[in-house]
Amino acid sequence: MHMKKQQGVALVVGLVMLMVLTIMGVSSMRNSTLQLQVAKNTQEHNIAFQVSLASGDNAIRKADMTLLDIEQDFDYVMPNNAALTGTAITKYIGCARVMGGSLERAGSRNVFETTSKGYSESGSRSIIVSAIGQRTPASCSDQ
Repeated sequence: MHMKKQQGVALVVGLVMLMVLTIMGVSSMRNSTLQLQVAKNTQEHNIAFQVSLASGDNAIRKADMTLLDIEQDFDYVMPNNAALTGTAITKYIGCARVMGGSLERAGSRNVFETTSKGYSESGSRSIIVSAIGQRTPASCSDQ
């Protein structure tokens, strides 16, 4: 009689263990999928950031630093991938006294602000705002 009472217990214990293992497996799959999405988003943002840096460098290299009253717009396409694009705007923001590490670097400079935007293939976007002090033919006077 003692054996008869335990005949269904093994089935119930087995089903409970199977259910626990299934829940753990599904949870692991969801976690892996989430981690993959996070990694992909981080990679796309890094690509957009690199495009934004390249757009800003391109704008600073091509900008006419004698134009103090005109915003200059630049479009940029990454050389190896036409789907990676960026834009940049360079504008004069005023005269500022620059304190450099040497006497020839110190003095007043015309300061230009560059706002660059980079876009990845998936639409991720990165925006960088930077400034450069430039001595130009129309330099502001040293103080």
